[in-house]
Amino acid sequence: MKRMRCIVYGVAFLLTAASVTLAGCGGGTRACKQGTLFVAVTLDATTSTADRFSIDVSIDQKTPKNSLRSRTGRGTAETIEVDFPNGYPVGSRVDVTITALENGSPIGMAATGTVAALPAGCGTLTVTLGGAGPGTGGTGGAGGTAGLGGTGGGAAGAAGRGGTTGVAGRGGTGNALGRGGAGGTGVVIANRNVDILFLIDDSSSMRLSQDNLNRNFATFVTSLRNSPQGLPNLHLAVISSDMGAGDGSIASCDSSGGRNGIFQFIPRGTCTSSGLNTGATFISDIAPQKNYTGNLETVFSCIAALGEQGCGFEHQFAAITRALGVDGRGSAPAENQGFLRPGADLAIVLVTNEDDCSAIPTASPGDGPNGRVPLFDTGSNTNMASQLGPPANFRCNEFGHLCRNDDITPAAAPTRSAPLNDVNAMVSYASCTSNDNLYLLSVVDTANRLKTLKTDPNKVIVAAITGPAAPYVVTWKAPSTSDSSCGAASCPWPVIAHSCTAADTSFADPAVRITQLANQFGSNGIVASICTNSLAAPLQTIAQAIVARLTP
Repeated sequence: MKRMRCIVYGVAFLLTAASVTLAGCGGGTRACKQGTLFVAVTLDATTSTADRFSIDVSIDQKTPKNSLRSRTGRGTAETIEVDFPNGYPVGSRVDVTITALENGSPIGMAATGTVAALPAGCGTLTVTLGGAGPGTGGTGGAGGTAGLGGTGGGAAGAAGRGGTTGVAGRGGTGNALGRGGAGGTGVVIANRNVDILFLIDDSSSMRLSQDNLNRNFATFVTSLRNSPQGLPNLHLAVISSDMGAGDGSIASCDSSGGRNGIFQFIPRGTCTSSGLNTGATFISDIAPQKNYTGNLETVFSCIAALGEQGCGFEHQFAAITRALGVDGRGSAPAENQGFLRPGADLAIVLVTNEDDCSAIPTASPGDGPNGRVPLFDTGSNTNMASQLGPPANFRCNEFGHLCRNDDITPAAAPTRSAPLNDVNAMVSYASCTSNDNLYLLSVVDTANRLKTLKTDPNKVIVAAITGPAAPYVVTWKAPSTSDSSCGAASCPWPVIAHSCTAADTSFADPAVRITQLANQFGSNGIVASICTNSLAAPLQTIAQAIVARLTP
């Protein structure tokens, strides 16, 4: 008996009420009642009339035991009529599964055929596998490739026996042969769903970079639309880097978690309306349905103009993991529910001009991690001699980075004290990495948490438009408040020098931890400089990476 592979084909289409006649069902005609779906399956000429298979039709991905209709077929063709007494559920997804009875389980994620949504109360879904003529084997899949001579997992199948395009599937185990590519005009059905989360830094000094992003966001959308299959099925959301810091004594940083990773969806800037439908907290564009009016670029710009009133101790990692519900603090915020789709790819895009400073959460707001003094303390830590140094952003560098000047000296925190207390001194470091064992969230742990969102970690893209990790230079300035704790009349306070500056005077500091996070995702990690006159090029690069993931 020839073995048959399984084909799974899911599609959403709309039907309305009326009565027409469908041709081609069993070689004749069949009356189309209100809410009727005909599923016609034709197999290739190489299939023996002795081959047995089952066909299951289900709605909205219900489990097989809840399938709407099943039938056992034999030979090369079978048709199922599925009736919906209350009318066809508009917009629902229909899944057709063909399974060889001798192995009893679905195999593969590809199918051939077309779906027709008639203007009356019924529809027809035709799945065709077969046809005469030479063809090529299926492309490699997670467990190997369908194809004549496909052996074991991983290797691509050789030429199939029929058709112009092989059906992607799973190779045989051991020395078993995979079924050859077969049939007609078949195509591999690619995933078209992608959930895109933009984290936008809303601390002071980000206005010009936000304007740059919104000004060039059309390039991002155009690049997505120019994909072979057009604009993907999008979910698009925006969050802030503001998660608060300390006890509320730091300007712009509250003690209650800032924006708490909640999707930002109200109109900002010059917009009087976001364009989102009432109740919508993120953009959804799944043709032909979308949850907004106007164009996609305008809606995004209206909700992405977050301003620059957010906390200056940016918590990019904490905001992302909170927004997606993987920070260990329970499910994602209520406003964020429904954003992540199980089968969709996930793209996270950070637009920020400073490195991450996400402090490890503690049981009590008054305690630091592992019993240490809280990183953002401003009560007893006010000068150079105090444990944490002056209450300024350099704490994120001193306690978040490990740097070295050469290949011999062990990596250590960048120096707080100016050589000889010289306010004009500069100290450069050849390389810096994240200090994952002190005050801040671990880069590796954060990456692993994001990867758990998908059964296949390759479905996650992390892209950062930020400051280059190098050059890394510490400079000093006059103290913001009187400070003679170092023994000098005036103790210089440390400042990390900008690693880049754009022509419009926007700038960024070394994003050591953020760069390291992106690198945890290999080829799915992208880092681009935020210091450019136009963010069109990096946005295009990110969009093209997303399209490449969705293209079979």
